[in-house]
Amino acid sequence: MIGFTERPSLDEFVELSKRRNIPTFEDLGSGCIADLTSVGLGDEPVAAESIRSGIDIISFSGDKLLGGPQAGIIGGKKLYVEKIRKNPLFRALRVDKLTISVLEFTLRAYLSGKMEEIPVWRMLHATVTN
Repeated sequence: MIGFTERPSLDEFVELSKRRNIPTFEDLGSGCIADLTSVGLGDEPVAAESIRSGIDIISFSGDKLLGGPQAGIIGGKKLYVEKIRKNPLFRALRVDKLTISVLEFTLRAYLSGKMEEIPVWRMLHATVTN
Protein backbone atom coordinates (compact mmCIF):
# COMPACT_ATOMS: atom_id res chain seq x y z
CA MET A 1 0.00 0.00 0.00
CA ILE A 2 1.15 3.51 -0.75
CA GLY A 3 -0.02 6.67 0.99
CA PHE A 4 -2.97 7.04 3.31
CA THR A 5 -5.41 4.15 3.28
CA GLU A 6 -7.90 5.56 5.76
CA ARG A 7 -8.40 8.73 7.74
CA PRO A 8 -10.99 9.51 10.42
CA SER A 9 -13.38 12.35 9.64
CA LEU A 10 -12.95 15.63 11.49
CA ASP A 11 -16.20 14.92 13.32
CA GLU A 12 -14.84 11.57 14.57
CA PHE A 13 -11.58 13.21 15.60
CA VAL A 14 -13.37 16.00 17.50
CA GLU A 15 -15.73 13.54 19.18
CA LEU A 16 -12.79 11.43 20.41
CA SER A 17 -11.02 14.52 21.77
CA LYS A 18 -14.14 15.55 23.68
CA ARG A 19 -14.55 12.07 25.17
CA ARG A 20 -10.90 12.07 26.28
CA ASN A 21 -10.78 15.80 27.17
CA ILE A 22 -7.76 16.36 24.92
CA PRO A 23 -7.44 19.43 22.65
CA THR A 24 -7.34 18.77 18.92
CA PHE A 25 -4.68 20.03 16.53
CA GLU A 26 -4.64 19.86 12.74
CA ASP A 27 -1.78 20.87 10.50
CA LEU A 28 -3.42 21.94 7.25
CA GLY A 29 -0.12 22.31 5.45
CA SER A 30 -0.70 24.42 2.37
CA GLY A 31 -2.83 27.19 3.85
CA CYS A 32 -6.02 26.93 1.87
CA ILE A 33 -8.56 29.47 3.16
CA ALA A 34 -10.88 29.52 0.15
CA ASP A 35 -12.67 26.77 -1.77
CA LEU A 36 -10.46 25.89 -4.73
CA THR A 37 -12.65 23.16 -6.20
CA SER A 38 -13.10 25.26 -9.36
CA VAL A 39 -9.35 25.01 -10.12
CA GLY A 40 -9.11 21.29 -9.42
CA LEU A 41 -8.00 21.46 -5.78
CA GLY A 42 -11.15 20.19 -4.11
CA ASP A 43 -9.30 17.81 -1.83
CA GLU A 44 -7.40 20.59 -0.01
CA PRO A 45 -8.71 21.13 3.53
CA VAL A 46 -10.05 24.65 4.10
CA ALA A 47 -9.04 26.29 7.39
CA ALA A 48 -12.51 27.56 8.31
CA GLU A 49 -14.03 24.11 7.85
CA SER A 50 -11.62 22.65 10.39
CA ILE A 51 -12.44 25.38 12.91
CA ARG A 52 -16.21 24.98 12.31
CA SER A 53 -15.91 21.22 12.83
CA GLY A 54 -14.54 21.84 16.34
CA ILE A 55 -10.78 21.49 15.89
CA ASP A 56 -9.14 23.49 18.70
CA ILE A 57 -5.92 24.60 16.99
CA ILE A 58 -4.90 24.66 13.33
CA SER A 59 -1.65 25.57 11.64
CA PHE A 60 -0.77 26.20 8.02
CA SER A 61 1.70 27.95 5.75
CA GLY A 62 1.48 31.63 4.92
CA ASP A 63 2.89 31.04 1.46
CA LYS A 64 1.85 28.17 -0.82
CA LEU A 65 -1.94 28.31 -1.41
CA LEU A 66 -2.54 31.30 0.84
CA GLY A 67 -0.18 33.30 -1.35
CA GLY A 68 1.46 35.40 1.34
CA PRO A 69 4.93 35.42 2.86
CA GLN A 70 6.70 32.34 4.12
CA ALA A 71 5.45 31.99 7.68
CA GLY A 72 3.69 29.56 9.94
CA ILE A 73 0.18 30.57 10.95
CA ILE A 74 -1.59 29.29 14.05
CA GLY A 75 -5.29 29.82 14.61
CA GLY A 76 -8.10 28.42 16.64
CA LYS A 77 -9.82 28.78 19.97
CA LYS A 78 -8.69 31.78 21.98
CA LEU A 79 -7.84 29.69 25.05
CA TYR A 80 -5.22 27.67 23.17
CA VAL A 81 -3.88 30.50 21.02
CA GLU A 82 -3.26 32.55 24.19
CA LYS A 83 -1.42 29.62 25.78
CA ILE A 84 0.83 29.45 22.75
CA ARG A 85 1.46 33.22 22.84
CA LYS A 86 2.47 33.01 26.51
CA ASN A 87 5.02 30.26 25.87
CA PRO A 88 8.60 31.64 26.11
CA LEU A 89 9.47 30.10 22.73
CA PHE A 90 6.86 32.28 21.03
CA ARG A 91 9.13 35.32 21.19
CA ALA A 92 12.01 33.44 19.54
CA LEU A 93 9.80 31.97 16.80
CA ARG A 94 7.59 34.93 15.92
CA VAL A 95 7.85 36.58 12.51
CA ASP A 96 9.22 40.05 11.84
CA LYS A 97 7.29 43.23 11.05
CA LEU A 98 7.86 42.98 7.29
CA THR A 99 6.39 39.47 7.21
CA ILE A 100 3.41 40.64 9.26
CA SER A 101 2.89 43.54 6.85
CA VAL A 102 2.87 41.30 3.77
CA LEU A 103 0.62 38.78 5.51
CA GLU A 104 -1.79 41.58 6.45
CA PHE A 105 -1.91 42.74 2.80
CA THR A 106 -2.67 39.18 1.67
CA LEU A 107 -5.42 38.61 4.23
CA ARG A 108 -7.00 42.02 3.52
CA ALA A 109 -7.13 41.08 -0.17
CA TYR A 110 -9.12 37.96 0.74
CA LEU A 111 -11.42 39.86 3.11
CA SER A 112 -12.15 42.62 0.59
CA GLY A 113 -12.75 40.19 -2.27
CA LYS A 114 -9.69 41.41 -4.20
CA MET A 115 -7.99 38.04 -4.49
CA GLU A 116 -6.70 38.95 -7.96
CA GLU A 117 -4.11 41.09 -6.13
CA ILE A 118 -2.52 37.86 -4.83
CA PRO A 119 -0.14 36.37 -7.42
CA VAL A 120 -0.83 32.71 -6.51
CA TRP A 121 -4.59 33.34 -6.85
CA ARG A 122 -4.04 34.80 -10.35
CA MET A 123 -1.86 31.82 -11.28
CA LEU A 124 -4.38 29.28 -10.01
CA HIS A 125 -7.15 30.96 -12.00
CA ALA A 126 -5.14 31.55 -15.18
CA THR A 127 -6.46 30.14 -18.40
CA VAL A 128 -4.74 29.37 -21.67
CA THR A 129 -5.89 32.74 -23.05
CA ASN A 130 -4.53 34.92 -20.22
